[in-house]
Amino acid sequence: MLSFAIFAIVLLLVCFFALRYMSNVYNRELYEKSVMELEYYIKQTENKLQSIEELSERVALDSEIQSTLSSMDDVEYLSSDYMVLTDELRRLILYNVGTSDYIKAVKYTDGNALDMTVINRVTSPPKETKEKLMEEFGEKQGGYAYYSPTENYPYLVSGRYVRELKGMTLKNLGAVIFISDIKSIINENRDGLSAESSRLYICGENGEIYRDEGFDDILLTSMGEGEDYHIIRADNEKYFVCRRVSDKTGWIFINSFPYTEIYGQIILVRNVLAGLFFLYTIIGIAVGRRIVRNLLNPLNELNRSVKIVESGDFKAAEEMLKDNYGRDEIGELASEFKYMLGQIDNLINENYKKQLLLKDTSYKMLRSQINSHFIYNTLNTIAWMVRLEKNSEAAAMLVDFGDILRASLAKEPYTTVSEEVDIAEKYMYIQSFRYEDKLDFQMDTSGSLDKYMIPRLVLQPLLENAINYGVEEKAGLCRVSCTINEKENGIYIEIRDSGRGMSADELKAVREGTVKPKGHGIGIQNIRERFALIYSDFDFDIESEKNEGTAVKMRIPKIRREDFDV
Repeated sequence: MLSFAIFAIVLLLVCFFALRYMSNVYNRELYEKSVMELEYYIKQTENKLQSIEELSERVALDSEIQSTLSSMDDVEYLSSDYMVLTDELRRLILYNVGTSDYIKAVKYTDGNALDMTVINRVTSPPKETKEKLMEEFGEKQGGYAYYSPTENYPYLVSGRYVRELKGMTLKNLGAVIFISDIKSIINENRDGLSAESSRLYICGENGEIYRDEGFDDILLTSMGEGEDYHIIRADNEKYFVCRRVSDKTGWIFINSFPYTEIYGQIILVRNVLAGLFFLYTIIGIAVGRRIVRNLLNPLNELNRSVKIVESGDFKAAEEMLKDNYGRDEIGELASEFKYMLGQIDNLINENYKKQLLLKDTSYKMLRSQINSHFIYNTLNTIAWMVRLEKNSEAAAMLVDFGDILRASLAKEPYTTVSEEVDIAEKYMYIQSFRYEDKLDFQMDTSGSLDKYMIPRLVLQPLLENAINYGVEEKAGLCRVSCTINEKENGIYIEIRDSGRGMSADELKAVREGTVKPKGHGIGIQNIRERFALIYSDFDFDIESEKNEGTAVKMRIPKIRREDFDV
């Protein structure tokens, strides 16, 4: 009785700490998700700032603007021709800039007498700001420059010199200046921050850029150096604070919201579940203790019979068991075990058939593997697209994602090469949203690929390996290509990436099949095993060179749909 009580206490303690550990892991995932939300919001803001930079470049490189400015240098200042050209310059700049909710003013200056306003919806920047910006223009030599908002002038002032391209003289033709409402840019993508009561703070090299009403200064000093998020208490309330730095501008973004707004209900549910779990555990132990007493004797007889089976005397083991143990679970188990002993010879004779069944089951398990992280990342991307009202892109991705899942769950083990190519392209299309500028994918095919069959989901795991070991482990752009050609003696497939590649020892380990796949992915060895289960004649090879990339090359027989046993 004492040992049973000790067991119950130990079980409760183990369950308590296990639940607490899982809760902490779940909380960390939520914290990281909040940081990712802020990072995604910063990316959207950077894209808006990038559009202003691109707009200034378009104005500076416009051929008509360049021609008009060159003509102005050739006529007398303030003459009728000069005024006509000035009006034409204003029209051309206005045409290139168009309309924007966050560009409040556009100015052009030649640095001397001409200081022309094209759009004017706010006051002009202070003289000191304009002078510093003009100095920056000179240092950039035609490149883009900006001056961050300040407390005295809360607008982003940016632009560049217009350099004469005709004859490549690069003569300074003046400067175009944009004055942008940083608050409009900041507030345009606020829906990306899930907390309704979030408070945002942004500062740059010139000091504070933006601050939501109610953002407490204590939130600026509470976070340690290098921390991405922090939980603090201010005004008798807990706050979750996360911080990220923009790679493009160097601005510091800090977002805070009441801790209970997102995590409060989760904590309540966790505590309720913990209480219910402990209650059911205690009840289960009490009921189990009673059941164990009723089951102990039949189990002992079954245990002795099993030990006799270990010695190889199946007849004696069968005679030890009674003919009827009742209809409960233990009785059914004993009856089935007795029946098994009587059929043991038949099972041995049928071993060869079971090996064939095991081979077929092994093939189906290899074919049905799919990366759960890919499912999570795809659904998360679709969710953010819907939040950003990119419904058409989200719908297209959802359709492609459904086709991939349908292919992975299809009962037919084979498909046409052209259909497999379609699934691979949809998979890489979805991955392109996650890796953006890091991934460049190209698919090249030739021949009548719709006439020939191939096992399902062969290309997708190989492309996934190219992403895991190529795109993710390489700084900068990684090119992934898939080439499929029909030739006289088979279908030739090559998947190549420009990633980090492998050393000779690494390549040897991969070829020998001793390398464990990264994460939850499907190893190259699994693809080779699938081909071995299906084809008697095929080629499969891997080539790789350190810092040059990796290529997987295959050749499979040309088997038509009508000749394939599906």
